[in-house]
Amino acid sequence: MPALESGVLTTSILPESHRIYYQSVLRDVLRAETIFAGLAREKVDFAAARTRQMVFSKAHDLHPAIGQLVEAVPFVEGAYLDGSTITLTISEHGNTIKTNTLQNLTSYWSEDFESLVREKLGRNLVESLEILARNAFLTTSHLRYPGSVTSRANISRTDVFLPDYGDLSRTNLQSRNAVGLNGGEAPICIIHPRVGRDIRNAASSNWQDVKLYADPQAVIRGEVGMLDGVRYVQNNFCRLPNAGEMVAQTTLSSATVKGQGGPNSDAQNKPKYVSVASTTNFAVGMEVTIHTASLGTAVLETDEYAEHRVIIQVDSANSRLYFDRPLLVAHNAGDYVTEARDLYASVMIGGPGLVFAVGLPPEVRVPPVIDDFSRIQRISWYGIFDFHLIEDAFVEVWITAASTANYGNA
Repeated sequence: MPALESGVLTTSILPESHRIYYQSVLRDVLRAETIFAGLAREKVDFAAARTRQMVFSKAHDLHPAIGQLVEAVPFVEGAYLDGSTITLTISEHGNTIKTNTLQNLTSYWSEDFESLVREKLGRNLVESLEILARNAFLTTSHLRYPGSVTSRANISRTDVFLPDYGDLSRTNLQSRNAVGLNGGEAPICIIHPRVGRDIRNAASSNWQDVKLYADPQAVIRGEVGMLDGVRYVQNNFCRLPNAGEMVAQTTLSSATVKGQGGPNSDAQNKPKYVSVASTTNFAVGMEVTIHTASLGTAVLETDEYAEHRVIIQVDSANSRLYFDRPLLVAHNAGDYVTEARDLYASVMIGGPGLVFAVGLPPEVRVPPVIDDFSRIQRISWYGIFDFHLIEDAFVEVWITAASTANYGNA
């Protein structure tokens, strides 16, 4: 017999009216908290949800007419109009929370389901989209390093973001006819707070705090100030943990499980440590990254399984590391554990170069209970979308160090 929507939140039903409401809550959280994703131009094509393909067409500007017309010639050949087509692939994305009836989640949902959407699913959606959007910006061909540096591994502690870099990128964007600058708009540079500190404290810096110049109605979310005609916006996702020069590296000597490695992991009958091949050069206070071996020895921001944890104990005798928080991902034996210099991406944007291609907007889904004892509750967000950089000329990215760090030496 089919279940009836009674309006009561049971273990297997979220009424359609509630589902629509909470999807709105989910989207509100996304709009309110994103920086990278919020600066993308959204294009929705529901038909693309089936094909996973979305097509963008662009007409090129005409060739300049600098020649002279000939008197008494009634017809001219005319301008040639051409363009280009870009086909983007979009993918399924989502995450789910699962719990047992014994944890009384059903009662929790019915009392404060909106808070669950905002604090858990909403935050997870925001973080997921911010990382995807940031990574799309980092695909630009206009990627720059400080001084004579040519790669991430060669960036030293002193290779910080200088105020002149912002002015140089602004000039480059203007020279490339970034559309936003043609109308006199100031370019936006998304930076990490530590990079912002370096800019403010630089010698002869003419930093202007946002409250001194901006109309409160026109301030961009996260905007902190302006320098040399560039508006700076702060975002913690600009940090690329352990992506630079390597300090120490080892591998997991045995696979890990979710929930392992934290101070209270033994409460779940899981080890409070991870076993590694060697603890040489690792020390308490380091923030390390556990990352996928098949992607290489360098820490990559595109590694979906990478986790960053602070070491709180080193057991050299047994080759064990203890972390401040448990691991949330299961890692394979042989995966790398790396301590390296944190790097920072400063993303200069002079126009709508990034597109948020949406076949199905992120939405709340509550799957039915299907286990043998009707006790496993699930709630998910799901969507079909992706971020793509389609106007490369409108973006410029600097990869630098910072003079300070979250943990240990910069």
